[in-house]
Amino acid sequence: MNVWRAGFWTGSVGQSVLIVIGILLRLRHYFENRSFWQDEICLALSITNRSFQEIWQHVLLFPDFAQAPLFFQIVEKSFVSVLGNSEMSLRLFPLLASIASVFLARRFFQRFLDPVASTVALAAFILVEPLVYFAAELKPYGVDVLAAFLVYELFIYLGRTWSLRAIFFFAAGGALVIWASNAMLFIMAGCGAVIFLEKLREREWPRVAILAGCYLAWALSLALLYHLSLGRMLNPDLLKNWRLTGGFAPAPLWTLDGLAWLARVVPDMFRSPLGMGWPYVMVVFFGVGCYSFWRKDRGLAIFLAAPMVLTLLAASFEKYPFYERMILFLVPALLAIWAAGVRDMAAKASRYGAWLTGAVIMVVLAFPVTLAFENAIHPREKEENRQAMDFLAGQYRPGDLIAISPQAQYPFWYYGQRTGLNQKIAAHAMPDEGLFAASVIQLFPNVVTEKGINMLALRNVVNVYDGEGYYRKFLLMGRKSDVVRVPEISPDALKGMGRVWIFLSHHNDPQYPSFVERVFSRAGVKLAGFEGAGVAVFLYNIPGGK
Repeated sequence: MNVWRAGFWTGSVGQSVLIVIGILLRLRHYFENRSFWQDEICLALSITNRSFQEIWQHVLLFPDFAQAPLFFQIVEKSFVSVLGNSEMSLRLFPLLASIASVFLARRFFQRFLDPVASTVALAAFILVEPLVYFAAELKPYGVDVLAAFLVYELFIYLGRTWSLRAIFFFAAGGALVIWASNAMLFIMAGCGAVIFLEKLREREWPRVAILAGCYLAWALSLALLYHLSLGRMLNPDLLKNWRLTGGFAPAPLWTLDGLAWLARVVPDMFRSPLGMGWPYVMVVFFGVGCYSFWRKDRGLAIFLAAPMVLTLLAASFEKYPFYERMILFLVPALLAIWAAGVRDMAAKASRYGAWLTGAVIMVVLAFPVTLAFENAIHPREKEENRQAMDFLAGQYRPGDLIAISPQAQYPFWYYGQRTGLNQKIAAHAMPDEGLFAASVIQLFPNVVTEKGINMLALRNVVNVYDGEGYYRKFLLMGRKSDVVRVPEISPDALKGMGRVWIFLSHHNDPQYPSFVERVFSRAGVKLAGFEGAGVAVFLYNIPGGK
């Protein structure tokens, strides 16, 4: 019996099974309780080390870093205040958003697709790695997906009834959702323009007026958000980074360079954030899906495609990057169009044998299924910062020196508070009431070469903490913070340090830890060490010189 024709998988039972699988995959990832890695720690510090007032007033610990939406930070701060400071409490909001998205995905795909196509889209949504991964990552991208579904629901609800209740929810919901997900501006602007122009064309003046009033409420909310937070989120360093990663078009989309960029990023989006294999094949399915929607309902086709078009235009003007996780909010509409193409191609293949229908569907889902299975078995640990800091804090003695690389500062600050290490090393009270200073050694992350000699560069810096060990700021000590270059072959400048800890994390050069070890090994004796994914901790005893 053909199970597709029998309707098991395309019916409510089959889709319910998929939903259960999706929830289990997300819970499996969440309960791995892996250590925070570099990007997560920066956001964790911004949430845990600031008060509600500081978050609301946009007082930043790290002005050069990308900032999460304001409401996301407020919710995360609330979770930490109630549940305590831990990976699981900070990742709980993305997890809940991801699980809610699983249910809304089923509803969304059923609205626009036939049973087979909606099941294919739901299966992809359930399985693809980026969506599972961001269910247990301290990042707002999973919340972006939930917000996207909610915004689509607002448009659908209003389009069905135009009741006072629907109008209220449409206006209020849109005004609020951009505080939780700034990326919703693209869906609201794109879909909102499509609906508005449609009502104008149909001369439905009362509904045009209703939409105009709702959009005004959205605009006022956006203006307030821009004043409080959004206007200060982007900075030149971030824009430069997105240029380097290829998130911005190098030229207008209608030029040859712009078209070449477009030809690259469209297949790339099937790798990430859509998490598919064979991206150029997936582009074909996507193209067929676009044609399918256009042939059946042009208005719906434009409605679903408009946010993607606006995002591409924003990337063309260097306002928003069209790049990997940053466009995760486009996944619902992209999967709907793609699944329609898969359904049409599978139906055509069935003319040469009914079994080909299932074969086409299994082939396109093979990569997500395989990767989901692998990740369900193997943990996703990126950087074992928690384990490294537990090791360091457990063997630290008062008076030990600590040397850390710049990227290791963030896990040092975060896990140092949780382990109590920050409170131990911050022994010097500062003039500012309630603040304490700790002197540490900062290791530069690159090997310095002068006249063919490799050198390790370092300097003394000051970390400032409050009374509970929460990091507050970073200071240089004038001439005491001058850079010292230590030759690898004769590291005499390290003599007399005594016991010194070296903590390295998120190093771009995989050879950097071994280089640091060679330098310190020539100066002293290694007493202990821990090496894990993306991290290294060494303890040396360096006696005085002759």
